[in-house]
Formats: sequence, structure tokens, C-alpha cells
Amino acid sequence: MAEAGAVRVAVRVRPMNSREIKMNAKLIVGMKGTQTTLSNPHATGGDDIKRFTFDHSYCSFDREDPNYTDQDQVFKDLGHDVLQSAFDGFNACVFAYGQTGSGKSYTMMGYGEDIGLIPRICETLFDRCDEEADSTTTYTVEVSYLEIYNEKVKDLLVDAKTNAKTNLRVREHPKTGPFVDGLSTHAVGDFDSIDALMEQGNANRTTAATNMNDTSSRSHAVFTILFKQASFVSGIPSEKTSKINLVDLAGSERTSSTGATGVRLKEGGNINKSLTTLGLCISALADRSSSSKKKGSFIPYRDSVLTWLLKDSLGGNSKTIMVAAISPADVNYGETLSTLHYANRAKNIVNKPTVNEDENVRLIRELRGEVDRLKSLLGGDDEIKRLEAERQAAQDRLTHASTDEEKAEAQAELDTADSALSAAQAEPSSADKSELASKLSQSEQMMTMMVEDFKARHAEQHASLKAEQARLAEKAATEELRRQEEEERRRQTEAQMVELQKQIAAMQLEREQESQARDEEQAKVDAERLRLEEQLAQERERKASFLQQARDEAQRLAEEKSALLAKQLTEEKRLADEELAQARAETERRRQEIEDAENKAMHDALQIEDSMKRLQEEQLRAELERKRESESARQREEEKNNSLAKKEQELLKMQERLQAKGSSQMQFTDVWEIKITEYKLRVEHHVYKVEICLLQQRWFVWRRFSHFEDLHKMLTAKMRGIMKYIHFPSKHVIGSVMKKFRKPGGSDDKFLHQRAQELETYLNECVQKTYRLPGSPFFEVDRSILEKNFAFFRKGSFNT
Repeated sequence: MAEAGAVRVAVRVRPMNSREIKMNAKLIVGMKGTQTTLSNPHATGGDDIKRFTFDHSYCSFDREDPNYTDQDQVFKDLGHDVLQSAFDGFNACVFAYGQTGSGKSYTMMGYGEDIGLIPRICETLFDRCDEEADSTTTYTVEVSYLEIYNEKVKDLLVDAKTNAKTNLRVREHPKTGPFVDGLSTHAVGDFDSIDALMEQGNANRTTAATNMNDTSSRSHAVFTILFKQASFVSGIPSEKTSKINLVDLAGSERTSSTGATGVRLKEGGNINKSLTTLGLCISALADRSSSSKKKGSFIPYRDSVLTWLLKDSLGGNSKTIMVAAISPADVNYGETLSTLHYANRAKNIVNKPTVNEDENVRLIRELRGEVDRLKSLLGGDDEIKRLEAERQAAQDRLTHASTDEEKAEAQAELDTADSALSAAQAEPSSADKSELASKLSQSEQMMTMMVEDFKARHAEQHASLKAEQARLAEKAATEELRRQEEEERRRQTEAQMVELQKQIAAMQLEREQESQARDEEQAKVDAERLRLEEQLAQERERKASFLQQARDEAQRLAEEKSALLAKQLTEEKRLADEELAQARAETERRRQEIEDAENKAMHDALQIEDSMKRLQEEQLRAELERKRESESARQREEEKNNSLAKKEQELLKMQERLQAKGSSQMQFTDVWEIKITEYKLRVEHHVYKVEICLLQQRWFVWRRFSHFEDLHKMLTAKMRGIMKYIHFPSKHVIGSVMKKFRKPGGSDDKFLHQRAQELETYLNECVQKTYRLPGSPFFEVDRSILEKNFAFFRKGSFNT
């Protein structure tokens, strides 16, 4: 067990995450009781196991394990001690340390319903205040929430819609130590109020995704609770103040593992710098607490804003608990071993916590002691017996003291008791008794005045607390009313969207029905066309058959005619002239019959030709009618498609407006992405390709450096207070602007690449620092509004 005042250390191992599972990582951490073991996965020629002993070793690797430690057990072991220290009047601190993605935020804040230490401590604090409250005791609670981002302090409880997160300065009070100048404090009267402030602060906290953690904290967060107790005990006022620092540190990280570049790389550098300073302070404090080291060793608190703010918590007036969060995977062996070494050093730190009591209350108690002493001097043997008991108690403490400090304190108490006992045993004279009576009267009067003054201040503070609670309740009611109005507007908008979607669905159904009817009509036209074509083919077959028959008949008649002519020539020799005449008459008759047959065949052929022409004309008319109906249907279809497109555009714009409405509460990377991916020479100027992604809409523009200058002037005119802190790249004249005189990879190319990076950084900083400000031109905008506000982002706005 840790000695009184020593920093308590708890180590907690989390389950494997998805990244470690994909890498087939192996478990190298073991826990049994208070002992933690770490196996070296790179050891050769035998097992290399390192063993550490801490106050608590929490195994949260497998929920099925009977030794699994949940959030409730962590709170019972650590949170209850923090609360008891607060009610006893001591300062307290809990800070979580470990590599990125090791479970620090889960332990401190928790996720979802599985809440962590901070909300559990706050909730139990108010529950205990309600249980112990009485007519003579009052409790006041004030909270503040800050983050240290890139070695700069920012207030997380400012209103993000009306105030930007400005940098605050750390100063030092001669008595209370380092503090943040301008940090807002909020009086709270119940857990719901403090929970709302925690949610607001967590929403404003800076987070980003890395290769090792999708929600990596990019800053150190310090949630501070100022707890005051005021009461009257036997007519004597008592007022104790406790400051509880609950710290969620950003995780240490390696660039090779996180893949950080650009802004993420700068953040990681500052995080590692502050954590390195924290480690140096822990080592120096551990050395100073050791009896073998000099007591006056230098502690580098001022090397980092984090260690400077936590000066008292690390090595001063505080009961401090360190939670070391580690990974179970062999791929993180180096980071895990480093964290365990830090934790092992931290447990050697010994603080000197003292009860934080009001100076006036201490004076009143001392006056009460003086009054009792004077009364005892006037009263006799009872006081001597009491002083002898106090002297014996001081003697016993001196006998059992183990350290030099405890012996010195016990000796001082023994000396004081001896002096008081000697003074009490001396028999006072009548003059001395008169003087003691006068001193007693003066002391009683002074004590009475100070008690009355304390009561007045206590009543004033109580009234102020009630007024603050009423203001907070009114503010909460206003916020709830505003939320209900926004919810009502959202419901109305959603109803309009549903109605519009129903109209679109009805139009689509109508279009489908018309398309089906048009298809059926087309099928009928096609069937009629096929029928006419079949009829025409049949007529053509009949005509061909008839013509063939006519040709056969004509050939037969021609053959008969030839035969008759031959017979006529033969019979002319034998027959008489009368027979020749008869034959000629018969031939003439036959010839006439043949001509009649040929004329009839020609007439029939002409009739068939006319029938075919009529069929072709009917088919042509049907085709023209079909084309006219198809053109009319196409025009109706285009009109409906245009109407539907307009409705869909209106729906898309409404959805974009709704999406843009809440974009200020989203992470910057979920809303914006601005990159400069290319640069080239165009005519006599270099232009840069700026790619913009806003609410998943992507486009790009080509811009010259002068366009960036114009944008900077416009933003400076609108937001001078913010833009003066955003660096704009300096102007530089490039040597040759003609391509044929420039060598690839020359100094101009390097400058252009550097300038492209600087301009990209400038654009991202402009948007990131202002997109949550209601007055900002980047506040909750979509592409159309952005292009309307700035010609810079409008495609085709400049002729580059």
C-alpha cells in the first residue's frame, strides 16, 4: 500500500482493437492482483518477462474473464476516494496517461451508457450532497473545462455560436499557484447541468483520425471541479474548499505508426513535447521524494503548459491518482513498456496534501481555543488534566513517528503542549486573573464579530448561489424552448420533404403508367403494321401467281397459234379456197380470243397494282400517324421530366440546406476538404489547382496568387480580429516565367511546391477557425452559398 500522500497508480489494459486484430497481434500483458507482467515478444533464447507492482492492476481485456474489471469497479476503487478527499477538504487529481488509442478517454469519460470516472464522480458528488445536506450546511459546485492544444490553452465552455475559442494565458497567484486568466467558471446545482457542460466541452474538443485511432484526442483536457462546504459546528463556522482536477491527456504517438502529416504531425510533436516534460517532472519528483536524493532538486514545471498547470497536483497540495492505460498487443511493446516505467516512477512521488480551510474560519477556531484556554486558566484543574492528555498524545505520536518530517511535527506539538501545561500549572495572581478576564472578554467579542461576519457572508453566498441556480434554470428553460422550436422547424421541413417525395413518387408512378400505356399502344401499332405487311405479301403472291398463269396461257395460245398456222399452210394445198376462207375466219376468231385473253390479263394486273398502291398508302398514313403520336408523347414526357427534375433539384437544395444547417457542430474533416494538388504556367502567370469538397460535393478551380491575395483582403475586412492570427504566404518573384528557360526541379519548382503547401495550409486555417462562427461567411454554407459569398470558389469566375 502507498504511504500517506503518495501518488496512487492504477494500470488498466484494454481489449484488442480492430487494427491489432487485423495484424494478428499477440497478448503480452498479464495481470494478477496488484502485479502487472509484460512479455518481450522480441526476446531470443528464453522468456523475457518484466514485472511491476502497482496499487491497482485492472484487466479489461476479456469481458468473459472472471477477473474482468468494468467501469463501476474502477470508480469504486478510485472515484470514491476522490470524493472522500473532496468532502474532507483536500485537493484531488486523477490523470490518465498512455499512448494514443490505449483507452484513456474511455476510462475518464466513457462512451455511451458506459460512462467513465468524470461523469460518475460528478453524479455521486451531487447524490452525496443531497444525502448530507441539512439546515446548517451548504454546498456550492463550480466547474471549468479547458484544453491544451499545441501548447495553447483554450476554454471549452464558451458558446461556440457567439465566441471563438481564444487562447488564454497562464499566470501564477502567490498563494494558490498557477491559474488560467480569463477561464470561465460555471456554478451548477445538479448533475444535469454539469452533464450538459461536459457534453458542450467534449463537442468543442479537438479530435482527429489517425492510423491508430479514429477518434484520437489532439489536446490535453482538464475538467476542474471547485467544491465548497460551509457549515456550523457547535456554533463555530467551518468552510472547506476542494479543487478536483480530472485530466484526460492526449496519447503519446510515433509518426511511423500514426502516419501523421501536416497539421497532425505538428499536433503530435507538441503532444510528445508536453508528455516528455511530464515524464521529466515525474522522474525529478520521484528522486526528490527519495531519502537518498537532495530535497532541492529542480523540477521543470515551466517547460510545458501542462506541467505548469498541474504543478500542485503532481508534487504539491493534492491527493493524486495516476491511471496508466496500456495496449495488450505485442505490436505496441515499446510504448507499453515506456508507460509502465513512467507509472513505476510516479508511485514514488510523495505529496503533502493539506485541508483547504478559509483563513477567517481558522482564526475563529484559534480564538475559540484561546477563549477556552483563558477560561481554563481562570477555572482550575480540569484544563490542566486536558493539557496533560494532549501532551501525552503528542508524546505518543513522537514515539511512533517513522520519518524526519513526522518527528519534527510531533516534537513541535509536544513543545506547544509543554508550554501550555506550564502556563496552566502556574498559579495566577489576582492582577493576572483580572488581565486574563479582560483578554477573555476581548477574545469573545472578536470571535462573536467574526462569527457574525461569517454568517453574513455565508447568507450572501447562499443567496448568490440561489440566484445563480435560478439563472441557470431560466437559461436551461430558454435553451429547451429554443431546442423545441428548432425541433418543430425540423419536423415541418421533414414533413415538407415527405410531401415533396410523395409528389415525386406520384409523378413517377404516373410516368410509369403513361409509359406502359404508350408501350401497349406501340405494340398495337406494330401488330397492325405486321398484319398489313402480311396482307401485302399475300397480295403480292396472288399477283405473281396470276401473272404466271397469264404468261402460261399466253404461251399456250402462242403455241396453239403456231400449230394452227402450220396446219393452215398444210391444208392450203389440199383444201379449196372455201376451206381456206373458213380457216382464215377460224384463225381470226382464235386471234381475237387470244387478244381478249391478253387484254383481260393486263386489266387484272393493273387492278392488282392499284390494290398494292392503296395498301402502301394506308401503311404510310399509319406510319405518319404513329410518328405524330410518338412525337406528342415524347413532348409530354419531356415536359414531365423537366417538372420532375425541377422538383428533384428543389429537394436536393433543401437536403443540402438541412445538411449545411448543422455542419458547424460537425468535425471539420467531415464537412470540408481543401487541397492544392497541381500548379502550372498559364500565359505569363503561375496558377494553382484548388480542389474543394464541401458536404461531399467536389469541384475545383484554377487561381493565381493575386486571387489568393484578394481573398485574404476580403476575409481580413470581414474578420479582422481572427485573420490577424492567420499567416498569409509572403510574396516572392519567381525568376523566369517562360517554360523553355526553366529546368524541371529547379529552385522555382521547389518554391512553387512550397507556395502551394503554404496556400493550402492558409485556406484550411481560414475555414477551420471560422466555420463554427455564426458571423463567419463559412458558417453552415453549402456550395451555392459559398460560391455566392466568394467569387474565389466559383468555377469560371476569373479568366486565368
